[in-house]
Amino acid sequence: MSGTIKNLIRNANYRTWLEDIKSRVRSAQLKASVRVNTTFLEMYWDLGSDIAAK
Repeated sequence: MSGTIKNLIRNANYRTWLEDIKSRVRSAQLKASVRVNTTFLEMYWDLGSDIAAK
């Protein structure tokens, strides 16, 4: 690893920025998972209702 990259990684502002990016990605992943699960639950609920009606 070059000295410039090592210095950049040691830089507190860079580490804070990198942690912020990681946090934003994790947050977006969680929101996407919740949305997918909600959509599936709604579909299963509707499917169950259709089955019960038949």
